[in-house]
Amino acid sequence: LPCLCYSRAASSLASTAAMTALFACKGVYLPYPGNMNSLFGLELAMLYVLQLLELMRLFLGSRGNKLEQTGPLLWFLILSVPSCLAFVYYLQLQMYVTRADQVFSAISVVFLGLEVIFALLATFTFLKAARSSTIR
Repeated sequence: LPCLCYSRAASSLASTAAMTALFACKGVYLPYPGNMNSLFGLELAMLYVLQLLELMRLFLGSRGNKLEQTGPLLWFLILSVPSCLAFVYYLQLQMYVTRADQVFSAISVVFLGLEVIFALLATFTFLKAARSSTIR
């Protein structure tokens, strides 16, 4: 889990920079219909909110794993749901979906799935260890 969190934080920053460049190209080259022009700003703002959410989520996952605490790991798992929904939005539902959007979002969903699996395993391990230490 720590390796995934660390590598995901770095790749998240890189993908946000790349997606910002994609949005710049979309804004210049692709026409947003009259009443949908505000959707461009909303999608771009949502990208930065997603980046903040990802950094908070990864910090909580890393902290929970290092300190062997279930609380931060549970928050990590809870925050994974809106992150996954946002990645699916960028994967299929945004106004203009490019191949690069699909690649970045698919990679992010795969990493998120692996992180959730390892976080669940770590949480169950920490709960089991805490329960066995209180029994003794």
